Amino acid sequence: MSSVNIEKKAEREFKKFGKHNLLKPKKCKRIDEANYCIQQIHLKIQEFKNKFDYVPASAQIMFNEYQNIQDRMVYENFRETYQNVLC
Repeated sequence: MSSVNIEKKAEREFKKFGKHNLLKPKKCKRIDEANYCIQQIHLKIQEFKNKFDYVPASAQIMFNEYQNIQDRMVYENFRETYQNVLC
């Protein structure tokens, strides 16, 4: 199988995976939801590395997007929890 075909197949497989297994980033409202999506994408990335020796750029982009959402939630939680203590 050529590298172009592998890339296309991996992209299709990841899009299908994301559509059926993950929340849309904008619908992710809790830290545990973001964490779940991050873990699932991480597992899928590892699967692609083993299966295709290739990871679609969209997988890394989506992983980063959920990581940013989770980081924002953690920061907001920290700020709300310690706002009165730090002032």
